[in-house]
Amino acid sequence: MKEAYIEKNMAPASIELLEHATRILEEFKARMTVRQVYYQLVSADAIPNSIKSYRRVVRVLRDGRMTGLLDWDHIEDRLRLPHIPTTWDSIGQIVDAARQQFRKDRWAGQLFNVEVWLEKDALAGIVGDATRRWQVPLQVNRGYSSITAMREAALRLRRKQGNTSKDHVVIGYLGDHDPSGEDMVRDIRDRLATFGADVTVLAILGSDIERYDLPPQPVKATDSRADAFRQAHGEDCVELDALRPDELDRRVDTFIREHLDMELWDEVIEEEDRQREAVHVELEDV
Repeated sequence: MKEAYIEKNMAPASIELLEHATRILEEFKARMTVRQVYYQLVSADAIPNSIKSYRRVVRVLRDGRMTGLLDWDHIEDRLRLPHIPTTWDSIGQIVDAARQQFRKDRWAGQLFNVEVWLEKDALAGIVGDATRRWQVPLQVNRGYSSITAMREAALRLRRKQGNTSKDHVVIGYLGDHDPSGEDMVRDIRDRLATFGADVTVLAILGSDIERYDLPPQPVKATDSRADAFRQAHGEDCVELDALRPDELDRRVDTFIREHLDMELWDEVIEEEDRQREAVHVELEDV
């Protein structure tokens, strides 16, 4: 939705940058963070990769929305979301909503127990589309995971192993390609080793930099892991935000499908539909 709150004459160069950003947003058909838009503009050689350019993108996208030139729904901010109580107009409305939202455990009987873990909360909207599609848990670590979150994850994985026929836990991980990002994978693998979890890095891979011409960042000299990272990967780091949203979705979707028995999946969905329709018939008779 486009809605103007101020009047402002934007410079021609700003208008041009805003139009380029709009084309990117419309191409992906997904809500993106400002940082994601910035990296796609850098990848398209529309702007240089610098702090000055990032601040310019922040300003242009802000002015574009405030003046009604850019759709507000194109940009998302996942860090500042309100907690709004749910309300209903009638008992019938909530009963019907519950019927529509009814889901069985579609992974019941599956061989694998699949989860997707993400380093950055800002990309949960993009990655979450695929995990919701396949009813897979998504854990956002926001950097190194806390001891509390890791314990709860371990307990969750252990409960699933004990209560079903699953005998293998697989985790798809998405994070930055930098010294800390690489070490986060090592940290997760070490702490979940007791539960037999197999952690597969889905992004960003070192090969992605050249394949997708991703805008690099220099290794931070203050990072204690910098020397080891340089020896293994060279000087370039890349943030997860730089990878195209549709490629992120494709990788998560593919990873999940590789560990899924579609025949069992379809059987559970058919049972869902039968139970949902049975409730619908009962409500009509009331």
